[in-house]
Amino acid sequence: DCNDEEKKSHPGGIEICDLLDNNCVNGIDEGLDCCWNIGEKKDLELCPPYDFVFVIDNSSSMDSSDPDGIRYEGLSNLVEQMSDDDRGLIIHFNSTPTKVGYFTSNKAQLVGFINEAKNSGNSGYTNISGSVKLGIEQYEDNLQKRALILLTDGYDSEGDYYPSYLKQEAQKKEIKIFTLGLGSDVNEDYLKQFVTYG
Repeated sequence: DCNDEEKKSHPGGIEICDLLDNNCVNGIDEGLDCCWNIGEKKDLELCPPYDFVFVIDNSSSMDSSDPDGIRYEGLSNLVEQMSDDDRGLIIHFNSTPTKVGYFTSNKAQLVGFINEAKNSGNSGYTNISGSVKLGIEQYEDNLQKRALILLTDGYDSEGDYYPSYLKQEAQKKEIKIFTLGLGSDVNEDYLKQFVTYG
């Protein structure tokens, strides 16, 4: 072991964000985007907070893909895990994307926006690509990191934009797009076309 007093540090270990040299190679948390410093506080100059845009499917297919509204419960839990400097914005969609509120770091306010989107109910067709485009357009020129999280079953019946075009637009703005498929019949191949990380 490179640190006999620390069980998490040993040759061949997997490096994780914990302020330790887990694999005994090249130092603490090497190769990871941990953004930690002593005391587990973010270094805001080196590691700015995130702006999250949550794009949520409210089309009629959600009646079968997510009948219990788990996507909203999950988002509310995610908001509670955000750092105090992170901000979030909600877009829900069926045939038409709708922005709810504005970027905010106030967690209670953001959960309120999530509940407002939930209360709008499920109806209509699905415009995934138009909703992702609206999400990309929300990002301001600031120092925040950027992540767009799309929650849908992946069937786009109304969209006018190719995922490859939207992926390029997101990459120009340094936006990471993550997709979360909902239901048992997710169109994974379509959703993978949006992903900008990895």
